[in-house]
Amino acid sequence: MHRYILLILTAFIAGHAPARAQHWQQQVNYSIDVTLTDSTHSLDGHISIQYINNSPDTLTYIWIHCWPNAYRNDRTAFSEQRLGNGQTDFYFSNKDRYGYINHLEFRADGQLARMEDHPQYIDIIRVILPSPLAPGARVTLTTPFHVKLPYEFSRSGYYMGAYQVTQWYPKPAVYDSYGWHPIPYLDQGEFYSEFGDFDVRITLPRRFVVAATGELQDSVITAPTKTLHYHQNNIHDFAWFADRHFQTNHDTLRLASGRIIDVYSFYTPTAIPAWRHSIQFIKDAVRFRSALIGEYPFNVVTAVQAWQGDEGGMEYPTITAIHIPKGTDKDLDLTIEHEVGHNWFYAVLGTNERRYPWMDEGINSYYDNRYTELKYPAGSHPTYPTWLANKIPADGDPVLMNSQAAIHLDQPISTPSENFTADNYELIAYTKTAVWMKLLQDTLGIALMDSCMREYFRAWQFRHPDPGDFKAVITNTSHHNLDALFSLLDTTGPLPPFPAHRPIRPTLLFNYRQSGRFDFLNILPAAGFNNYDHLMLGAVIHNFNLPPERWQILLAPLYATVSHQLNGLLHFNYAWYPHQSSRKIEAGINGSRFSTIDGIDSSGHAIFGGFYKVVPYLRMFFPKSSPRSTQDSWLEWKTYLIGEKSFNNYVLKSTDSLYYPTTGKYDFRYLNQLSFTILDSRVLYPYSVNLQVQQAAPFY
Repeated sequence: MHRYILLILTAFIAGHAPARAQHWQQQVNYSIDVTLTDSTHSLDGHISIQYINNSPDTLTYIWIHCWPNAYRNDRTAFSEQRLGNGQTDFYFSNKDRYGYINHLEFRADGQLARMEDHPQYIDIIRVILPSPLAPGARVTLTTPFHVKLPYEFSRSGYYMGAYQVTQWYPKPAVYDSYGWHPIPYLDQGEFYSEFGDFDVRITLPRRFVVAATGELQDSVITAPTKTLHYHQNNIHDFAWFADRHFQTNHDTLRLASGRIIDVYSFYTPTAIPAWRHSIQFIKDAVRFRSALIGEYPFNVVTAVQAWQGDEGGMEYPTITAIHIPKGTDKDLDLTIEHEVGHNWFYAVLGTNERRYPWMDEGINSYYDNRYTELKYPAGSHPTYPTWLANKIPADGDPVLMNSQAAIHLDQPISTPSENFTADNYELIAYTKTAVWMKLLQDTLGIALMDSCMREYFRAWQFRHPDPGDFKAVITNTSHHNLDALFSLLDTTGPLPPFPAHRPIRPTLLFNYRQSGRFDFLNILPAAGFNNYDHLMLGAVIHNFNLPPERWQILLAPLYATVSHQLNGLLHFNYAWYPHQSSRKIEAGINGSRFSTIDGIDSSGHAIFGGFYKVVPYLRMFFPKSSPRSTQDSWLEWKTYLIGEKSFNNYVLKSTDSLYYPTTGKYDFRYLNQLSFTILDSRVLYPYSVNLQVQQAAPFY
């Protein structure tokens, strides 16, 4: 157990060490026979796993992923993470929508092997080998298995008569130079698996159309079922999709080498019209990536329309699942390009996505950006009127990314998947890495950058590179010292060049397109109404921009058309981020003035009473236990300075014997308030606790 902990810690510490002096990897070959029972949404199968020990170590056990058990109850790592991300659909689902895997009985070369549960995760087991597996030796593990497929919550399951069968079979965890990597199934965070050859036979009702990883070898139809036989070498996962209503499109693509590959798309009649062009989109993606990185190595590439729970897509070797319920040709094109593009960094390079999501998602997003710039240059496909397009960015994610950095809620690019907040997983692992890759491109020049990436792909395909390996290839190929640039992977804050202080510039309405260069004073018209001042007209002037400045101001002067006085709102604050005893300190002041009473004096003139309020404050936020923590706490001091003017004197008018009000002076009072607040915004059982002390002239 101590060795296991040490190995995991070593894997985390070694994130940006030099390239490994020793590299080896296991090979795991699969032969699977599986039958789908539509009426029970279940699979029954038998798996034979040939495990080849290429490590220098003798193995006495093998960790096995049993990921369907992630859906077994509401206490799994998957369920807990979804709750942490604010998603309650699985937690509150009926138990008949749960999933699991059972009927496991592992044998090693025919001998019954003992199984042990993982001490923490229900979807991982350890198979104790009857005989130690020496370096260079191999063992064949066999077992039957039964899978109850879950309702489609996350990547795998059934939905509306269709099946997305992913992460569905017992799979050995990776054992590499950092040790074992037994990881639970997570929604946020993808996979790390051993390369090998897959031979899979799928039996199911004959009316289903199937899209699957690899090449179809043959099919045998025996009413009312059919058996489809697929094979693919040098991959690390196998996924398949079944639907009665799939329409199949097929074409071939000749690559630059002259090799011809098959291109397929599967979609239903309910798909958006853009799917009619999906074959062309797949071809464009394969040509683009092959030219820039290295030729597509497989003989088949497929995109399939499949319900994924969330909008977007999910990649598997040679096949990708796409769920876009609405959108244009461009939307589908860019989604297919991204997901098909994963074949290079996910399927071929096979990095540890759970530990280093940036090495797949982020580098992949960099090529997405280049594809978009090439195929859809700015302004070539206008979506908004010109005046509006000039004020909003073509891609809003970098703005949001820098906004997280500005308020010190960002995380390093090198953060593991499960440690990211839900927002940062998208904004950092994807967007910020793509920006960092563009910074690398600007440093090297695009020709040298492409040369480095082609060498990286050539040298490490099918070999599980880590950050040190990536850095070594880029450095050795470019002959540049890139230490400073690579150190940015482990730091927070915006990437250079980013101005420390942005000059102030006024703008009408708003401007987010240039918000990285200027701190805009946004000016827009404003109107208000109350029962005493009636209609008020004025303006709102503010610098609540993205990314935000440390100082923020909002002015809303409003001229009252009935009371003929200047009312309005005022806010100013400044923030510090000490990073030690407190997470953030904010000082500011709020102010407001409006009428709250009206009347007619003895001369027939309208008179008004009202209030002004000025509230200086100081607020200190305490550090969170972790970025993903939903608990927050802060200490706040406020002083309320309040002036109120009312009708405190009435006079009798002799002509009509009625009393009429006269305006008095402002009466002043104050209130000091000290508050300590603990707030937990967790999705289940949220709570807040507030302790408050108040003091004014007449009381404590």
